[in-house]
Amino acid sequence: MVGSSALADDFEWHAFAYDRSTRVMTDLGTLGGTSSSALDVEGRYVIGDSTLADGNSRGFVHDLRTHRTHTIGTFDGSGSHVSGIDGGVVVVGSARTPGDQNTHAYAYDARTHVMTELGSPVGPDGTSTATGISEGRYVAGTWDHPGTPFEGGHAFVHDLRTRAWTDLSRYDNGVSSKVTSITGHTVVGTFQPKPDGSSDRPPERGFAYDIRSGVWSDLGPEMAYRPIVTGHTVLATTRPGACAYDLPTRTLSTFGPGPGRTYINGVAGKYAAGDTNPGLFAYVYRVDTGAFTLLPAIGGVHC
Repeated sequence: MVGSSALADDFEWHAFAYDRSTRVMTDLGTLGGTSSSALDVEGRYVIGDSTLADGNSRGFVHDLRTHRTHTIGTFDGSGSHVSGIDGGVVVVGSARTPGDQNTHAYAYDARTHVMTELGSPVGPDGTSTATGISEGRYVAGTWDHPGTPFEGGHAFVHDLRTRAWTDLSRYDNGVSSKVTSITGHTVVGTFQPKPDGSSDRPPERGFAYDIRSGVWSDLGPEMAYRPIVTGHTVLATTRPGACAYDLPTRTLSTFGPGPGRTYINGVAGKYAAGDTNPGLFAYVYRVDTGAFTLLPAIGGVHC
């Protein structure tokens, strides 16, 4: 498992890797700056971000087998950021272009250390960032036209094998959409519908997109807060509790302990984990059975 931990002397944060079999915790250090954080691990590779000596930030890949850390570069800009790893070798994220004018998505091969600029559907002047990758080939993220705020972007899928872009803006009707999660052939995120005359800004809604069939599904406003997908189920925080949307049957169910929010911090296979508010109680939710289990605190009231 990986994460970040505060140092005892100056409270700066360093990325770490913890081996559960040996119970050895390793400080992964920084790229010359004061802080770093580890985002994910797959096999022998840990990915994360670190500050440089000049204060800028770069993504990194740490090889647990060779104990070497490799810096992910930029496209002649000041910084880069990692967001996901899949296939054991391919890292994706965003990096700055010359003069920090734009941010472009990239794919980085941890074996060869080759970094590929993915650009955007509208060419090099557009802006893009990768949210995640699945099956070592499908990169999903958000892009935007030149000179417009990135927060108003559009979802995309890029196939690293065929180099084909799929621009999902045709489904959001030209307003905005963004990717929040990808697994297998399923991409999920949120989109902003066009005003319908009854209000200036309708509430955001969740969506799912099947890469193989090209089918876009509107998941409704209940799935609009950071939807995350595992298998054929999309999970999202709502009020009260949280929601689980089964894509094959198009059924929506809720889970959680009470009137507050049930936050989803991560998913793996059939399980989701997070915490609740109010209460700050950790939980585990089993997607296939609907079993919801609150976890006990370690000697305290909250966990």
